[in-house]
Amino acid sequence: MAPAPSTLDDWLDREITRDLHPTARAFAARLRAEFGDGVSAILFYGSCLRDPDFAGKIADFYVLVDDYRAVHSSTIMAVLNRLFPPNVYFRTAEIDGQNVQAKVAVLSMQAFEAGAAPSARLASIWGRFCQPCRLVDVRDDAARRRVAGAIAEAVQTFTARTAPLLPPDCPSETFWTRGLLESYRTELRAERAERARTIYADNRVYFDALHAQLRMPADTNRLRVRAGWFFRRVLGKAYSVVRLIKAAFTFDGGADYICWKIARHSGVQVTLSPWQRRHPILASTVLFWDLYRKGAFR
Repeated sequence: MAPAPSTLDDWLDREITRDLHPTARAFAARLRAEFGDGVSAILFYGSCLRDPDFAGKIADFYVLVDDYRAVHSSTIMAVLNRLFPPNVYFRTAEIDGQNVQAKVAVLSMQAFEAGAAPSARLASIWGRFCQPCRLVDVRDDAARRRVAGAIAEAVQTFTARTAPLLPPDCPSETFWTRGLLESYRTELRAERAERARTIYADNRVYFDALHAQLRMPADTNRLRVRAGWFFRRVLGKAYSVVRLIKAAFTFDGGADYICWKIARHSGVQVTLSPWQRRHPILASTVLFWDLYRKGAFR
């Protein structure tokens, strides 16, 4: 796909800097205070962006940093983030009398840009950030342009990977639903196939406006594109397991969050024993198989 880069960059630059719920901005300010001067930008996305009622939900933030050593007090955490990005943390804050919970991913700006590029082996960045998001905090205009440029590249990568799977001139809904579904299939996710349709329906105005600017790629090797999705599914699921194991060290309350997420999207209820909470890695093999057998994820 080859839209005029300046047009797409400008459109996304305006989109990601639109007005945002003050609760998200207040939470982002606390994240900047926690991670310090090494923060380049903070992105907000997910269900709380679509519906700014934070009660009973877990908000999603990406903190983009210059260098892992500058924002992690532990060398081990910095090394883990470089080897298996991103590190994910659970944070809570009381804002205007409301207890706000959030999942916070920490990633370098360089890794964010690499994850949006066509050369990225995993779909986790370009599959996620072709969807609506907001820039809730940014250091300066240069950082803002880098974020907007990376998101524009994520959209182009998503399109180049999705368009060959569909007939030419397919409608916006078909295009985005298929691409989102394929990207979800590259991770261990609790969401059902209907999730992709729901995300499109909840953000129809955004996706349709973005779709109108796209040009589908010509003369694409469809067989190679389909093979690429197959290998992304294999690699992505394996990497998801590694990240889940790492989360046992970096994500306080991570096991409970995963169970909450599974129940919310699949309906499969999971109750952890005290032993499973104390030893999440040892318990993970049995728990993983039990959840898979119950259809909690694919």
